[in-house]
Amino acid sequence: MVRFKNRYLLTQFHFSPDSSPPQLLEKEIASILRDSLVTNFGDITGGGLSGGIVVKYYSPVTNLSIIRCSREGHKHIWAALTLLRSIKGQPVIAQVLHVGGTIRKTQQAAIVHNRTLILGFKDGEKILQDEETKIQGLEA
Repeated sequence: MVRFKNRYLLTQFHFSPDSSPPQLLEKEIASILRDSLVTNFGDITGGGLSGGIVVKYYSPVTNLSIIRCSREGHKHIWAALTLLRSIKGQPVIAQVLHVGGTIRKTQQAAIVHNRTLILGFKDGEKILQDEETKIQGLEA
């Protein structure tokens, strides 16, 4: 018996600072990602890879998500996330922060990322300004 080997993608969604981010559920993110796969890579790739996509975690406060996918298709899913331009009519940038083979290491990477964000807010609004410049690139 062969086991199913996974990859976990730690992804952050950057929404426009002018409006509040849309309320999302894990199922909705998986559905949007499946639609992006079919749109960008066709029915065969989208159908072959979409069955293994599961959103294990999503935080509406930090807009971080952990997405489980197959090891063979993680690059296609990463590309589909990168090519994603809007969610529920709002412009978005999806940034893959970490790719790991276990959920434990991906959770640790999320904790480290959140700590750096919190420390950045204590040191001034530097990180927030960096995020705003990334979002302003969406409008161009």
